[in-house]
Amino acid sequence: MKFKKAQKKLTYQDSCRLNRIEDQRDLPRKLIKRLRVAGFQEMQNYGNTALCCGNCAWIGCDSYSKALQVKRLRQARDTGSDIMLTSCPKCQIHLSCAMEDPFLGDELKIKLVDIISVIARTIYRE
Repeated sequence: MKFKKAQKKLTYQDSCRLNRIEDQRDLPRKLIKRLRVAGFQEMQNYGNTALCCGNCAWIGCDSYSKALQVKRLRQARDTGSDIMLTSCPKCQIHLSCAMEDPFLGDELKIKLVDIISVIARTIYRE
């Protein structure tokens, strides 16, 4: 199996389930390393020190979770990446919601994509 080349720079949002609960933080990175992209840059906090999206399990949004989301999105933007990948639908939902903050505007915007979608769009058989 091979991957089509993409001229995009990526960063990765660790999901709490894979990272903390399952202790499988390296698996998504192994997949990302196989992708043919312009670059991969870890955020300031990753792996053991990764920040949560602020809404694991059935927790609702509050000012604390919103502050975590804003901090995480700023870290993603600071990498210079075009796309933030994640393996968690809750991360996608809540980080996307945080990007709609009317006061912070474009400061938080980054394309957010599920890692499986990127693999599905770029993988091919030789």
